[in-house]
Amino acid sequence: MDILTHALMGTAIATPCMVTMPEASAALILGSVAPDLDAFSRIFGKRAFMQWHQTFTHSIGVIGPIAMIGLVTLLVDRIAGFCVLAFAVGMAFHVALDYTNTLGVKCWYPISRKRYCSEWCFFIDLPLISITLLFLCWLAWLISRGVLPHPLHACIYLAIVVGYFGFKAWTRHSLMQKIHPPLLSLIPSAWCPWLFYSFRHNPCGSTELLNANAIRGTTELADQIPGADEHWIRIAEQSEEFQIMKELSAGYKIISVQTIDDPPSQTAAILTCRDLRTRNFSTSFGSMEITVDSNATVSKVDWNV
Repeated sequence: MDILTHALMGTAIATPCMVTMPEASAALILGSVAPDLDAFSRIFGKRAFMQWHQTFTHSIGVIGPIAMIGLVTLLVDRIAGFCVLAFAVGMAFHVALDYTNTLGVKCWYPISRKRYCSEWCFFIDLPLISITLLFLCWLAWLISRGVLPHPLHACIYLAIVVGYFGFKAWTRHSLMQKIHPPLLSLIPSAWCPWLFYSFRHNPCGSTELLNANAIRGTTELADQIPGADEHWIRIAEQSEEFQIMKELSAGYKIISVQTIDDPPSQTAAILTCRDLRTRNFSTSFGSMEITVDSNATVSKVDWNV
């Protein structure tokens, strides 16, 4: 999820508990956004950001020790202990939300370096944001009428959120069962809960981009991308940036090859690459242009991250 959604959802859960446990509630809100501090890894470059984001700070290797510190602190200072535990709970909630997204989190690091994701929601999910904003407005209305929020209200919100995720999981699973031949991926729409974006490869080497409707159980062709020659794929794999994106997404492909016949420039071709899975907001995140010189080696990479 984007950090705004994390902050809103953390606030929605913590606000009903502000009256009884104000310090721990504030700690939970902080914990719900803290894992994304790894975004500052961008100062070390794009490669560092893509390799570190949603790894260490999103893992049991960090959250587990924080929770243990909280349990030990309880023996010394009850309020401080609950604050540390609430912070860890906020971090765990953050990771659980990111698990529902599409790029995955290394939540079991250092036990496993694999990224896990369910592809239930896009990282910006407008229905989920709307549910959260409506709940916060309802809490504000209650407070304006002199009714103090109660932890039960947080339970109501969590029940609605779990129900929404359950619906998203069901629609995705049912769609995967209905469509043949099987789809390689199902990326949810940011707007409509039952619409998904997908792709599959053809025997001829091209890739079909599909729009899938979980209610109807149907797909429609949105576009068809010609396949790149194996020669260009091997050259692209010289680039560490290309390898990083391939690891993140099975749908990362070379979508066009522009050959250049200009000996003085020493440029033989420009390879345009992007993630065919993701089409929300016409996003260009992760796309790149790889410049190949006349010696069939990568001379330049322009990477949109």
